[in-house]
Amino acid sequence: MTAQATLEVKKTLTVVDRSTKALITAADTVQKAITDLNTIANVSVALAQEIEFKQSELNALSDQFTTKEREQVAELRLRVLENEDKVFDELLKSRKLVAVAPVIISDLQTELASTKAGVDAAIAEAVKAAEIRVSSACQAQLAAKEAAHNVESATLRANTTAQAERNGFLSAQIAQLQAEIQKERDARVAIAQADAAKQGVIVNAGK
Repeated sequence: MTAQATLEVKKTLTVVDRSTKALITAADTVQKAITDLNTIANVSVALAQEIEFKQSELNALSDQFTTKEREQVAELRLRVLENEDKVFDELLKSRKLVAVAPVIISDLQTELASTKAGVDAAIAEAVKAAEIRVSSACQAQLAAKEAAHNVESATLRANTTAQAERNGFLSAQIAQLQAEIQKERDARVAIAQADAAKQGVIVNAGK
């Protein structure tokens, strides 16, 4: 083997060695990407569990608001009815203690009917207002919880999609790098074989 052929073989082996190291580095990068993907998967599971927990909290909060609304409405009805009973008691006491003419009684009956109608209207209006306030508060709380739930779900989907795209990009880069390394290796080996053949030397082209 001549010195020139030996030099070419050494160059070829050096290129092969560098290519091998580059391939090892690429393999390490793939391994890191796989580790990152596993981490994302674990985070996704944790987020899914957190979302499920938040959903249960949201359901519990909805039940609490419904119960509270019923309690407030019942309490409001009771308070208005107690006030109505007080009005009736005062009218009954007036009729027992004071002698009045039939026309006064008629007027009192008319006033009683008017007062009762006003009380009924006040009850209905107060109950409706309370229902609207409680319902608005419930809807606001539920909307806030649902919005947070949607944000967490969107974040999870975005993270998963980004990681999948990154893995696809890395896989494509690795495949391209492997093809380039193989092409360069084949070219170097072919050149070395040609040069060695001229000098009467056989070069091993094994990979």
